[in-house]
Amino acid sequence: MARRTIIFFFLIIILILAGCEKEPVQRMRSIGMAGVADTLVVPDLAVWTVRINDLDPLLVAAKDSNDAKLAAVLGALEKIRIVEGSVQTGPARIERQFRRCDDGVNRFSHFSVKRSVTFRQDDPDEVEKALDALVSAADIEVSCYFDLADTEAIMKQLRTRAMDQAKDKAAFLALHVGMSLGDILSIRVNENLNAYHHNRRMAELNGGVAGPQAQHLSTQVSVSYQTF
Repeated sequence: MARRTIIFFFLIIILILAGCEKEPVQRMRSIGMAGVADTLVVPDLAVWTVRINDLDPLLVAAKDSNDAKLAAVLGALEKIRIVEGSVQTGPARIERQFRRCDDGVNRFSHFSVKRSVTFRQDDPDEVEKALDALVSAADIEVSCYFDLADTEAIMKQLRTRAMDQAKDKAAFLALHVGMSLGDILSIRVNENLNAYHHNRRMAELNGGVAGPQAQHLSTQVSVSYQTF
């Protein structure tokens, strides 16, 4: 009787353990592919920075000179029809400058009054005209680089092309193994605009006139799809 009871309990335990076994987990199948899209673009605007700096032992004299140069620069921009909305003037910066004398003591030398003006020129082919107008207006420092009015719009188009390419490659591979594409599982975008930001300061001569140099933009989009 005791032996039958032990066997009975063993059978009960086996049945319980069998009922607790989980169904085998089915692994999700997926295919991942990458698409690449690139293009050459020519910058369509010029971005200028004008620096105005005046030195004088008298603060009033330094500021008056700086104000006069600023007015001359703004007047020059108006003559070449740079619209007011694209011009920004920075705050005035006033500093005391010192010099080390022969006795090793730093003594006041002069005041420094600095201002800056930045503006956008929608026609980059007119940079020479703008440069002539600026240097004729006042004794200033000038720098310029070329840029795109809407870089993000171009990058969105490239991303769409790259995603379409990745999907076509994934669908082709899935077809050859008898599968179909399902939902998108993940998207990874790889873009590096450092080269563009560096090269946008480059100019090229076209007929003896400086102008924007064509720039290379590219993107890589990696997409993972569920398959069934």
